[in-house]
Amino acid sequence: MEFAVQIGRALNLLFLGACAVRDVRYGRIPWTLLAIGAGLGMAYTVIFRHSLPEMLAAVLPGAFLIITAFLTKEQIGYGDGICCAVSGLFVGAVYEERLMVLGLIFAAGYALLLLPAGRKSGGGLRRAGEKRREIRFAFIPFLVAGVIAAELILLQ
Repeated sequence: MEFAVQIGRALNLLFLGACAVRDVRYGRIPWTLLAIGAGLGMAYTVIFRHSLPEMLAAVLPGAFLIITAFLTKEQIGYGDGICCAVSGLFVGAVYEERLMVLGLIFAAGYALLLLPAGRKSGGGLRRAGEKRREIRFAFIPFLVAGVIAAELILLQ
């Protein structure tokens, strides 16, 4: 693996790790962290990739999440979409798509684990007529798990 790719993946993991900590702890990703990550991501892309079309392609997976956030009235947050767009600047479009798929698989597995316990906590399976409460959880930690899985075993 070439050195520039290793730098991008390391920066991506650091950025996503910082976002995951804030997302889990506070339920939000601060705009300042996203702006700093976006600036670093654009600088990385200009220095190592030299291509505006590649930069635009790299943010498309995140743009898809931002559109999904809008259409679902923030069932997945705008910060998650922006974070994925910034992440794409570090690793490129194809690798980011793979990371998002892995993150979604991990998040779906976690959601399935929540189903049986849902009645006591207000979510999960319910009988007809029962009031539904939403269970929310941070997505970015699952994206970090996808990065780790990709680096360790899946995408070598």
